[in-house]
Amino acid sequence: MKWTTDTPTEQGLYWLHEEDDDPNVVALSKNPVHGMLVLWHGSESETPLSILTNCRWYGPITPPSEE
Repeated sequence: MKWTTDTPTEQGLYWLHEEDDDPNVVALSKNPVHGMLVLWHGSESETPLSILTNCRWYGPITPPSEE
């Protein structure tokens, strides 16, 4: 898998690389009112996916197993 500028359409965990910023792991969650939301790790902030532009995405990623 490679980085892409295509906007994600599935819920899950993704690497997000915004222009001029370090990559972050974020969670995407569908909201019936606001559509897809970006949930920021370590924060209670939620950002509508639709306002994030000029970003690169990697995912969805799968957490490692407990085994």
